Amino acid sequence: MAVTNKHNKVGDVFNFISNIINIVGVLCKKMEVTREQQYARIIEGLENGEIFNEEGLNQETFLKS
Repeated sequence: MAVTNKHNKVGDVFNFISNIINIVGVLCKKMEVTREQQYARIIEGLENGEIFNEEGLNQETFLKS
């Protein structure tokens, strides 16, 4: 009986780890999609003239709307 209980606990740990990995993967994918959407909006704004790209002396890029 004790051996079966230990195996169940080990299985529970692996299920828990699997769930955490799945959650982290989903969150990473969601962040990637959000970045792609933001990038598309910025490109569209630059092309439409809604966002202006200016460069200063000590600045690489500055977006101003």
